[in-house]
Amino acid sequence: MMDGINAASQGAGVALLHSHPGASTWQATPEGSADSESERRIANVAREMTGHPLVGLTLSGRSQTWSGRLWNQGTGSSVRHTEATTVRVFGNTFRMSYNPVLRPLCSPQESQLRTLHSWGEEAHAHLARLKVLVVGAGSVGQLILEMLARTGVQHIGIMDFDGVEIINLDRLHGATRLDVLLHTSKVELGNRTIKQAATAQPFTSSLHEISVCERAGMRAALDYDVIFSCVDRPWPRHVLNTIAYSDVIPVIDGGVRLEPGTRGPVAPGRESQSE
Repeated sequence: MMDGINAASQGAGVALLHSHPGASTWQATPEGSADSESERRIANVAREMTGHPLVGLTLSGRSQTWSGRLWNQGTGSSVRHTEATTVRVFGNTFRMSYNPVLRPLCSPQESQLRTLHSWGEEAHAHLARLKVLVVGAGSVGQLILEMLARTGVQHIGIMDFDGVEIINLDRLHGATRLDVLLHTSKVELGNRTIKQAATAQPFTSSLHEISVCERAGMRAALDYDVIFSCVDRPWPRHVLNTIAYSDVIPVIDGGVRLEPGTRGPVAPGRESQSE
């Protein structure tokens, strides 16, 4: 009860944590199990005190794998939980735990052999299951999208509110004059690229033709595990930086920086000599 009062005073919710010392995998919580019933008894109390749903977390002792669930509102036995898809753990290192049913692992493909040899099957399994968002599908974003798909990432999101213009053709990977005439959106262009390049089977994508600076764009970004920032304005970078700190989502910033050079003063008589 005191934890609920303290959490409410800080605008926070309550999480109930326990461990299974002998377990080594994600721990599902079936209805009627001892873990489920323990959390159900306090779910409504936690919600009433804090205004937030109770979060249940279980640690598998052998592998240090966390599993989680969110308790919905209800009365008595109608209170039900929703299994989490992933659990993020941060400290000296950043770790992800994956629900094997909601975020299953794809079988390695023959086209990924060199990638697997580079960092091993375990590391590739973690990277492949990350839900990755690329914000900004311009010249840098399009290249990153293709390489993420080729690497074997299973789910990629693309966010950009802009369309292909004639001035983009000198640097926008995959764009054609037909895209200019058809007013193809940059998210559609990126989706075309990643579907052709993807090595993961199955592979899925999500398109967000919106700015991350808008409420809906920011909410969509919060549903990803890792975000690549490929924007060219300070305001969306500020929003993504806020997301990184407030919601513990790694943001990798990318871009192109050009520093135009200037000719120094020409020595007397040099111009006539060059002529």
